Amino acid sequence: MIRPAQVKHGIRRSLLTTMIGLIVCLLATLTTLQITAQKRLMETDLERRIGLMKEILVERGTTLAENLGGQAENDIAALNFSNLTEAVHDAVRDNRDLSYGIIMDAEHVAFIHTLQPDLTRERLTAAEDDFAAAQTKPVVNEYTGENIAYLEFIRPITVGIRRWGCLRLGFSLDALNQEIITSRGDIRTQIRGMILNSTITSIIFIMIGAGIVLYVSTRLSSPLIKLTESADELAGGNFAAAEHLEIHDRNEVGVLASAFIDMSKKLKDYSQNLEQKVEERTRELSEALDNLKTTQKQLVEAEKMASLGGLVAGIAHEINTPVGVGVTAASVLAGDAEDFRDLFRQQKMKKSDLEEFVETSIQSSQMILTNLERASELIQSFKQVAVDQSSEEIRTFQLREYINEIILSLGPKLKKTAHSVVIECETDIQLDSYPGVFSQIFTNLVLNALIHAFDPEAEPGTITIRATADDTDLHITFSDNGKGIEVANLSRIFDPFFTTRRGSGGSGLGLHIIYNLIVQKLGGTITCDSTVGVGTTFSIKVPLCGRSAGLGTVVADTTVT
Repeated sequence: MIRPAQVKHGIRRSLLTTMIGLIVCLLATLTTLQITAQKRLMETDLERRIGLMKEILVERGTTLAENLGGQAENDIAALNFSNLTEAVHDAVRDNRDLSYGIIMDAEHVAFIHTLQPDLTRERLTAAEDDFAAAQTKPVVNEYTGENIAYLEFIRPITVGIRRWGCLRLGFSLDALNQEIITSRGDIRTQIRGMILNSTITSIIFIMIGAGIVLYVSTRLSSPLIKLTESADELAGGNFAAAEHLEIHDRNEVGVLASAFIDMSKKLKDYSQNLEQKVEERTRELSEALDNLKTTQKQLVEAEKMASLGGLVAGIAHEINTPVGVGVTAASVLAGDAEDFRDLFRQQKMKKSDLEEFVETSIQSSQMILTNLERASELIQSFKQVAVDQSSEEIRTFQLREYINEIILSLGPKLKKTAHSVVIECETDIQLDSYPGVFSQIFTNLVLNALIHAFDPEAEPGTITIRATADDTDLHITFSDNGKGIEVANLSRIFDPFFTTRRGSGGSGLGLHIIYNLIVQKLGGTITCDSTVGVGTTFSIKVPLCGRSAGLGTVVADTTVT
């Protein structure tokens, strides 16, 4: 137990730290919001200025291109290229932002090139040259050439009715970009100044807040320290420690102190008869636990007997068909025998009558024999499964044959549905174990799948039972392609009385019985893997010899889709 002297982080320190943290967070948030808003405002103003500068540049360039384009059409029509060349050079010289002027014909041949005069009379093949030559109306093209950004105004030139070429005026954007860089630098400088001012203001507020919090926390922690020391003495057995506690605060701490004093007095009274009350409660809990175990055992036995009762009803229904057919065939044979006897006594019997009676006798006898053999098989299967379910004896049996007998006994239940059972089991697996336990396991698994895995309106499903064996263990997988188990329910499926179909035939004991039989009776393990909408698989591992069974474990896993 922590003593008052061992307290490392008292209320005063925690409160001081918390309040300072809140103040810092609040100031940081407000500062960030203010700086962000100011920065957004500055950037918006910068974007507006940039847009205005571009608009002015576009207006100048458009006007200049239109004027020079008109002059170019007149000079080209008059073959006055010297006057046109002088006009273009004058325009480049008189406009500080205008970097070049180009006049080229429809074949991409440059007649005037102020930026690279050596390209005059040469065919231009750059991407911007192809773009300019393809234009049929004035356009503005922004591109980058030799690490320089240009805003090029393209004005098609038409001589007469023939498209002759185009005029290209390229304005450098370096000045505009430099203005943007300078403005952004100014914004950063102003932001840094704001951060510095906010930091100084925050420090002042933090110091003021720390002083206020320190004063308030001292007022609060002093009576709490007294309460803590008294509680420590009370924990050490000194029930009179709180009697001398003097805290007169008329607030929550005063109420706490009053309640603490009352509690110490009651503890003093309770300590005298605590042991007796503990013994009484322990005895009551023990009796309740015994009653719960008895009730649970009775419910488990009732579940087993209900399963056996269902088996009896199912077999009775199955036997009814071959016995009924046999009775009908015997009745027909008896009637034919009486008719044959009358013919014989009246000496009216003919050879055809004898042949007909013999044929009828053979058919009826064969039908009676076949159906009685079927009934005998059902009775023998029922007898073995019923005896196994009601007893706990160990015997040697073939697993595949025994699974077939169990599924046969569940025939009436399966016939009420469109679902099928597929058995994939090696024929040479022989067990020296508890057949009744295996009968209960497979019966409960099949019934559980019919109730929970498939909805009534669902398409026909398939239940698959696979069994393999190694030198010491039997491995069984019981799977269905039903609707799967929800993640929230998967960890509880082996709990007693847990069911999602309480009003539709679910008792909540089926899988719990399976778990107890596998883990405690057979000394094996069972795992459950389920994917919602795909199906559920139970993996079981038990020893081949039930005489050496111990205790196993249960694991529930899921894959969510």
